[in-house]
This record gives sequence, C-alpha cells and structure tokens, in this order.
Amino acid sequence: MSIAEQVEAMGRFKKNMMEFFDDLIEQYPEEGDLIVIRFFLAEQTPVETMIRRFIDTVLPNRHHIKNRDETFFLQNENVFGASPKDKVIHFKQLYLRMDKAERSVLWDWFQSFVLLADNYLSLC
Repeated sequence: MSIAEQVEAMGRFKKNMMEFFDDLIEQYPEEGDLIVIRFFLAEQTPVETMIRRFIDTVLPNRHHIKNRDETFFLQNENVFGASPKDKVIHFKQLYLRMDKAERSVLWDWFQSFVLLADNYLSLC
C-alpha cells in the first residue's frame, strides 16, 4: 500500500473528527471544553497521533460501539483521552443529558471512526 493512500486515509479520519466536534459544538455551545479539544486536535495534534490514539484506546472496544453499549462511554475512561478526572465525569454527564436521537448520532459517528481507522490499518 502506498504512503499516499495512508495519508489520504488519515486525512479522512481527521476531517470526520473535526466535523464531529463541529456538530457537538453546535449542539452544545455552552461546552467550552469541546472548542478547546477541537482546537487542540486541529492545530496541535499530528493526524497520525490522533488516529493511533484512537486505534489504541477505542478500537479495542469496537464490540461496545457495534452494540451501542453505554458502558463504553460511562465506564471507559480512555475514550476521553488524557482528560482530568473532573472532565471525564463532566463528559459522562454530557452523554447522560443526550436524548435517544442525540445518542444515536453519537454512536453513528463512532461507528464511522471505527470504519475509517480499520481502513487506515488495512493500508499499513
């Protein structure tokens, strides 16, 4: 597989991650931490680091994502990165505030990230 294909796959992953955060920010404009996270990911985090962290911390839980098992968000601290404990609790509470439709969209996003990460891995 070519390096160009890997770079393209990483670009698709990052583009989707930014769209995901844009959607969250639009939905929860009062959540300033989402803006900070998006900025950090967009401007400070190399795309390869971003996708590798996802592969290392989220892909092992793909069965939870496929089954839309809420323990993925409520008991898994890795999904929130290296966030401080109080932020992890806050993001879990944000998940609990979501209605059924909002949670469904969140699961759809995570399923798409799994597919994008799998595609990237297939090119490595």
